[in-house]
Amino acid sequence: FLESCEGPPSTVHGGAIASAFDDVLGSLAWRIGGYARKGIPTAVLTTKYLRPVVMNGSDFVIEARIKQIVKHRIELVAELFCIAPEKKVLATASSVFSVRKPVLADDVLPYDEAMEKFGRFRSVDEQKENIWSYYSREISKL
Repeated sequence: FLESCEGPPSTVHGGAIASAFDDVLGSLAWRIGGYARKGIPTAVLTTKYLRPVVMNGSDFVIEARIKQIVKHRIELVAELFCIAPEKKVLATASSVFSVRKPVLADDVLPYDEAMEKFGRFRSVDEQKENIWSYYSREISKL
């Protein structure tokens, strides 16, 4: 987290943590079904803060996964970890993304295809051109 994300002294602001969760969970929702729909809004985002997220130069990781997909709802969960000196869960999040038409099996991008199209462990700035290019082609097909 950047210095501008500081809330209480030497601690990451809760809003910055919630925003990071929304970004990661939104990306996962997009890969599940949003790319076929011109976007996918966050309907609910709940964040639980378990420990202070200290700004001490540590590396943080957010791991997200599917909880369930039911027709018009994509439910996802995530955990924020500090990975050094030991892996500790600092915060968790659950989210619901709402779609107009039900998510079908054909909508879900296979993992290998998603990695090929969007990459992994790259910043958003590094991926923007590929993402916009892909979605521009997909939207033009509609």
